[in-house]
Formats: sequence, C-alpha cells, structure tokens
Amino acid sequence: MFEDTRTISNHKERPVPACFEPWATMHDLLPAQSIRVIARSKVEGQLDVVHEDDRITVYGWPGCTLMVFSDDELLLECQNPVPELPQGMSVRFFFKILRWSE
Repeated sequence: MFEDTRTISNHKERPVPACFEPWATMHDLLPAQSIRVIARSKVEGQLDVVHEDDRITVYGWPGCTLMVFSDDELLLECQNPVPELPQGMSVRFFFKILRWSE
C-alpha cells in the first residue's frame, strides 16, 4: 500500500477553500488552520497540491482514496478511488483538458 500525507495550512487572514479533485469536495480553511491530507492506493503515486491566491486544490492520483483531518477529527473521506487515466496523464492535466474543452 502506498501513502502520501501532506499538511496544508492557510496563512492568509481570510478563509481559503481547499478543493479535492476529482471528488469535487471542498473544505474552507479558516485563517491559521492546518489540515492533514492522507491519500492511499495500491498504485504508487503522490498528491499534487496547487496553491493559488483564491484556493488550494489537491489532486489525487489514479487508484487513490483520500481522508482529510483537522487534528484528530475526520473532516472528509473520499472512498471512491480515482479512475484510471491514460498512461502518463495526471489528474491535474486531465482537469486542464476538460476546462479547455468548455
């Protein structure tokens, strides 16, 4: 089993949404709040975290599931594994392609 754990913090003075893709799930990070994101999969991979001014987006990798904690409190659990993608394609790139086609 492969696992990737990241701590994500909001250093801004306002809430910042954290979006978890491809599950289309969000959590508003309060100022000074930190969350722990744990992804697990039978397939090797790692989370792709993108910090933008107005949001933080966390992309899983094919086969992974996700849990999000604030201290020991489970905030989110995404039990559906990320679907397979063409070889070499990341979830982040797949979403970029979808936005281009709109």
